[in-house]
Amino acid sequence: MGERRAYLERAARLLSEQVGTILSQSRIYETAPWACVEAQNDYLNQVILLDTGSNENAESILALCLDVERQLGRRREGSGLGYQPRTIDIDLLLAADGRMQRSALLSLPHHFMHLRRFVLQPLCEIAPHILHPVLGLSIADLLANCPDKVELAQQEG
Repeated sequence: MGERRAYLERAARLLSEQVGTILSQSRIYETAPWACVEAQNDYLNQVILLDTGSNENAESILALCLDVERQLGRRREGSGLGYQPRTIDIDLLLAADGRMQRSALLSLPHHFMHLRRFVLQPLCEIAPHILHPVLGLSIADLLANCPDKVELAQQEG
């Protein structure tokens, strides 16, 4: 929703100020909405690799990311009818050390990432050799086996 590229830029700035140091970030990709129940505009997607420090646990990092979403106008309450339009959506995908976690709040690795080209393509750009800790395949291998299409976003504005 809104100025999509500006939201991504503001999210990256806030993540670097409030969550961790940006080590790498992918280009921006444009994709059709995934699993939506209503017509929506295409999404812009980007993956950012953060160094959050060794003392942070994943749920604390998630809380910081959700706070960045709130600062950018994201509201998570809704109809429960599937994925809704939003200003920004920040997901934790993987822990660099291969840590796995399953709780009511968080799944590491992200439970759908291996099925989503819009996640794998930008992730592969910055971390192709990282292994998925459950599937034992590299991000590049997961991408090679993921069928849907992703486009690089054209410059807006």
